[in-house]
Amino acid sequence: MRIEDLLMANVDVDFVVRLERKNDSHTISNKTFDFSKNTIHQLIQDGYQETREQMKGVVEKIKREVSISSSSVPPR
Repeated sequence: MRIEDLLMANVDVDFVVRLERKNDSHTISNKTFDFSKNTIHQLIQDGYQETREQMKGVVEKIKREVSISSSSVPPR
């Protein structure tokens, strides 16, 4: 499936995940005018790492929900 397919089709959304950036010493608010290559690179890397950590929790939650719902379905 391509992005164009998703844009042209009606898609049912079963759930929404909100990923939020944690506040730390590298946040942009502490470096309002620091657009150095190192700062931008560090912010990007931190974002990737935080997303991976948060998505692990999301995937585990989905697995639990699927497991619960599939175990509650009576056999055919």
